[in-house]
Amino acid sequence: MRVLLGTCELPLDRLVDLRECRKDLTIKDDSSWQSNNGRLEVGYSPTSTFGHDLLSDREDMKGRGLAFTVAIYSASYLPHDSCQNVQVEYCINVVGYASTYSTQSVSDGTEPYFGYSKIRQIDRVTSSVMEQLQSEVISFHVYADKSRDDRKQQNQKQSKKDEDCITF
Repeated sequence: MRVLLGTCELPLDRLVDLRECRKDLTIKDDSSWQSNNGRLEVGYSPTSTFGHDLLSDREDMKGRGLAFTVAIYSASYLPHDSCQNVQVEYCINVVGYASTYSTQSVSDGTEPYFGYSKIRQIDRVTSSVMEQLQSEVISFHVYADKSRDDRKQQNQKQSKKDEDCITF
């Protein structure tokens, strides 16, 4: 059974200045802001597209396309009970550019290495898009299949609870 381990966000503000960003983010469980379900190392960097030079400053961006590479390197400290076939989905939502992408599933236990890198492009950068880049994020959602042992333990706990109930 596929479960959401949690989410994390990477601000896009550095793209406005054509700077790369690489961070090791905490994966937060949606059900509790305090819950830590591991770490996710991700990043992005401005890049050139075929036939175009890499932009040199923010004024170069206006009216042109902006290409950037999204990278998902690895995850670490994932919970032991839910770390088979780990997959990351990410969403980029900027005016005229809203899409969800995903990595392949990786079955490396609690420390999966994704080695994922894809070029994404915003077709036309306007002042509005630049403003959005300063406040928008890439949202990462980390999923995994629950292990058979974990499902078995949950079923045993439920059976025990059922036994402890008094019926009239």
